[in-house]
Amino acid sequence: MASNPKRALILYCSQNADIDTPTLDALCQRGCSGQLLLERSDSKDARKQDIVQLLGLSDCKNDQMKTRLTERFGNMKLGLISPYAPVAALAEVVTFYSTEIPDDLMAIDVDVLLVDTTKQHMEDIMVKLLDTTPHLLKCVVMRAAVQQQQIKHAPQQSSVTKNGVSVNVHESNCLVCGYWHDGSTRRDHVERFRVDDMITNGCNGSTLAWHYLAEIGHKLGHVPKYGA
Repeated sequence: MASNPKRALILYCSQNADIDTPTLDALCQRGCSGQLLLERSDSKDARKQDIVQLLGLSDCKNDQMKTRLTERFGNMKLGLISPYAPVAALAEVVTFYSTEIPDDLMAIDVDVLLVDTTKQHMEDIMVKLLDTTPHLLKCVVMRAAVQQQQIKHAPQQSSVTKNGVSVNVHESNCLVCGYWHDGSTRRDHVERFRVDDMITNGCNGSTLAWHYLAEIGHKLGHVPKYGA
């Protein structure tokens, strides 16, 4: 019988370093992958914009963010770990915020924890957690520079619109993401935590990053399915 995850961990890196990541590869082999489309923004700070969009806060002023999170995700407790100073303002809107990664991530009392780190640190974290946290939805996200033809545009539906309105997305940048929770996630043919493999062989297609946290919240039982 399929089980539902109780918590989620999102590991994000803004740089696609060319290093071996066998544990991240193993996660991708066990689960499923897809693309997150990024809304165009006037900001030149790609890393900050990625984090803002992963939290579902695009086009949201700082003084509106806490209300936005409550409206979209209710009482779901969010945590953010990032050493990147420009995202420090988000400390006011999440349940937990730190600039340093503690030894025991699972001791942090949140439902969803987003960790902004390097690809190597993502590998190091997943070495500890891949096979020891059966109730955790494990998510890995990486920025990708792609050719326009690699962006998989889905038909116009709720997954590629925001509040029912089509938005402009980047044609040369997106995020690739892999998920795994034993008992609930599908499995595709991705073999490695690599951009080309995840785009070509991922079964999750593409969706706006705006919907990402909502989809995770749905998997955890906190929010209804978007488009429902």
